[in-house]
Amino acid sequence: TMYVKRAVVTKRIKGSQYQILQPGETLQILNDALCEHALPNCQFVTVVYCVINTETLTMQYARGGHPSPLLIPKGGQACAFTSPGGLMGLFPGFECTTGEVQLSPGDKIILYTDGMEAAFDQVAADNGQRFAGHRGVLESLSAYSATDMAARLGERLDNEHGSLLPADDVTMVAVDIGEPGLCDRS
Repeated sequence: TMYVKRAVVTKRIKGSQYQILQPGETLQILNDALCEHALPNCQFVTVVYCVINTETLTMQYARGGHPSPLLIPKGGQACAFTSPGGLMGLFPGFECTTGEVQLSPGDKIILYTDGMEAAFDQVAADNGQRFAGHRGVLESLSAYSATDMAARLGERLDNEHGSLLPADDVTMVAVDIGEPGLCDRS
């Protein structure tokens, strides 16, 4: 994780000017760096990288083997941002496309690890709940703020079978989309 953090290149600097790179280009650079260094005990990395323009509320995103980000529109059903992108660090010359979505005030963006799928999808399948799983859990919490959503998700995880010895780690980042140009920096 420390190597990945240092290897991520998000902007190109020319003199006193800089250009923010598109997420797909950032992931291509990261993949090449991972392949070049052939880190020990690290067979691959998964990643999702998003850039939100707070003035226009457009979000650019790219994935590398990671679960697709979810958009939960205000009062709507979750939908995944699909974009191609395999596991990173395995093969040089990785091609990764940048997708773009227009956000609206009241939307939520949810990024999560595959541990979220492991925690909820098997329980849903065992109970015959076809579309419940992790997306159903996230949709059921969508009326809450991102902070409250995370807290309630933690409670739900604690109540799941096997919560003391989980099959995988669970990490989630939830972002509430506000009005354009307003950025809470607290």
